[in-house]
Amino acid sequence: MLINGRDVEKSIDNVGALSAALGSIPAISADSQFTCGFGGGTHSNAYALSAGCASRVSERVSLNAALATVINNQTGDTDDNLSARAGFTFRLGKVDDSPKVAARKAAALSDEVAKLREENKAMRAESLMQQQVNASLLARLERLEKIASGQLSLLGDRASSD
Repeated sequence: MLINGRDVEKSIDNVGALSAALGSIPAISADSQFTCGFGGGTHSNAYALSAGCASRVSERVSLNAALATVINNQTGDTDDNLSARAGFTFRLGKVDDSPKVAARKAAALSDEVAKLREENKAMRAESLMQQQVNASLLARLERLEKIASGQLSLLGDRASSD
């Protein structure tokens, strides 16, 4: 069936193949920051290939985009052999973590705990060194006080003998 010189049936087949190909590309990236994929689709005698990506922007929002093209376009027109899509997905309500997300968070927490333990160990060592310095200074001060009190008593003995 031709309308204005275009094969309408073949154009419909192309659109069907493009839609099927776009439907095979990821629309959400749940377990990683960035997910990409390739796909294909067919409708009647038309075949299409697609490529697209999805990115997790936050715990609740993901963006996605894809492009598909008919690989055996027989209509002769180029305006019905390419299709694209873009969108976003957002999660409502309480967000339950998948096991992979929970494991990634647990690993990050484990790394942070290990880092804090190392910092705590270093601070303990520094505190122990400071305590040793303080003990040394206190012993030195006590010796100086003894010397000073001995000198004062000598001065007191001289003053009473004069």
